[in-house]
Amino acid sequence: MKPNALIVVGSDGYNIINKVHILSTGDLTQRINTIQDDEIGEISRSIDVLTENMSGMIGKIKDLSQELVTVTKEISASAQTISDGAQQQSISFEQLASSVWKWEACLRL
Repeated sequence: MKPNALIVVGSDGYNIINKVHILSTGDLTQRINTIQDDEIGEISRSIDVLTENMSGMIGKIKDLSQELVTVTKEISASAQTISDGAQQQSISFEQLASSVWKWEACLRL
């Protein structure tokens, strides 16, 4: 009976090693999906949970990165609007100053 147990454990062990190797390449879609109810099964389920959690975190990071890009674009657009407004105010002030100087020159005559 022990040799059979070793074959099952060896086969499952190989499956775990194979899946972990695939996971290490970045393919987080892989799962071991064992039905074994022993230490090997527990390790397999733990690896599946770890993989699921990592996949979820990466998804959240992608979502937050996209939100950051969107907010950055909005801030940039707002900054451009403020800059345009400041430039327009500067032009208006220069025109006003020029008019005041012309009126001052006319009044001195």
